[in-house]
Amino acid sequence: MATETASIDGASVQTNPVPLTKITLSYDLEQDRVGLAGQSTDDRTVKVWLTQRLLRRLVPHLIRFCRNSHLLGRLSHGPEGATAGAQPASGQAPVELKQNSEAFLAVAVDVSEIDDAVILTFRGNNNASAVRFGLPTETLETWLRGLRRCIDQGEWLVDGWETLEALPTGSTSGTVTVH
Repeated sequence: MATETASIDGASVQTNPVPLTKITLSYDLEQDRVGLAGQSTDDRTVKVWLTQRLLRRLVPHLIRFCRNSHLLGRLSHGPEGATAGAQPASGQAPVELKQNSEAFLAVAVDVSEIDDAVILTFRGNNNASAVRFGLPTETLETWLRGLRRCIDQGEWLVDGWETLEALPTGSTSGTVTVH
């Protein structure tokens, strides 16, 4: 397994991130945020709130990875293609949060590429909370479509969806921290 690391600002996670095995994206009109509900291997659940600001910085990195992985043709087909992948994969039920679920606002995300997958680590303020999950190349497309559906519901302006061809094609190997 090939792994390269680099850091924009030298930030590192101070706590052990909770590894998530199942995630569900949604848009919350009242919060005006995208919610990521996650479930871990030990059946814990967590809600991570994603702001427009954070997603405006994250989406171009993920689209660049898709471009380098030759997935872009399927992501740039307008609104119909953007919403098609938002359903749970393989008929799985969405993550149901438990009453005692932790919830936090993500203030940063580390993006790492390892072989044919992207690893996302969302961190809360002062690194007090963190979750991590991997998106294999074939799953990343579906996740981005679901994310785009949430962004469209919020009527947010996030660059990258319509300007995919304008992104540079440089290597995405390594780790990038997005604030």
